Amino acid sequence: MEEATSDIVSQVFSAGRLATSLTLVALTWIALRAAEAVVGRVAAYLPRRRQALNRVLPVMRIMAWSVLAYVIVARVLAPPREMLLAVAASAGLAVGLAAQDLVRNLISGLLMLFEQSFQVGDGIVHEGVRGEVVAIGLRSTRVHTADDLVMTIPNGKLMESAIGNATRGALRRQVSVTFALPGHVDVIAVKRLAIAAAQNSPYTWLSGNIDVFVEDEFDRSFLTRYTLRVSVIDLRLQAVFESDLVERIKREVVRRGWVDEALVLSSLGAGAAAPPLPEPH
Repeated sequence: MEEATSDIVSQVFSAGRLATSLTLVALTWIALRAAEAVVGRVAAYLPRRRQALNRVLPVMRIMAWSVLAYVIVARVLAPPREMLLAVAASAGLAVGLAAQDLVRNLISGLLMLFEQSFQVGDGIVHEGVRGEVVAIGLRSTRVHTADDLVMTIPNGKLMESAIGNATRGALRRQVSVTFALPGHVDVIAVKRLAIAAAQNSPYTWLSGNIDVFVEDEFDRSFLTRYTLRVSVIDLRLQAVFESDLVERIKREVVRRGWVDEALVLSSLGAGAAAPPLPEPH
């Protein structure tokens, strides 16, 4: 009996079959990396199609590795049915006891792909982490933040807590820029200034709404807080966009004499004065 079992094992895991399996794994890995490189290059030339192209990658990875696993087990190794069932049962027990978190992350990754609460290319917010989803794997999801960091978040954590999706499959994203001015400054003039700053920024999606919200507060003196809400043409440009809006508004506020010039320009740095903003249209 032991000799028969030993013969079956040696036949299934022969050097030739193992070499074939490793070769298939290597070829699949190379093919996936090549496909990802091609998709990345195409997305760089077609930025408006970046989200659609990037969404193909997670599904492609899962399908490729699933097909490979079936081919290796069913076609290359081709173990007897009894041996396959025994190995599967033992592996299932071992995974259940020793890798509960891994299994939870794998199941969460599959559920995320089916539910599509967010996809590759979306801008999400999760427990203080805000950025663009660059990869959705079976175990974890990678998010590229505005600080140029790539955060790896286990899929299990994403499934058990709230996630905010700021883009929902679109390149553009709504951005809020908040600033405060003394309470005596004319509110209508400030709102027109904020709208003009947004309309003249090269990063603004002009087909979207440009809204300005006003709120009074008291901090040692009466202040009026303004929130400019506008859409950026590409979520990857959010940080540059916010900086551009703030600088445009600050320079115009100083030019009109609404606040102390030395106080504001010290935060902007030296440089030639910017031309006045045209009136919003």
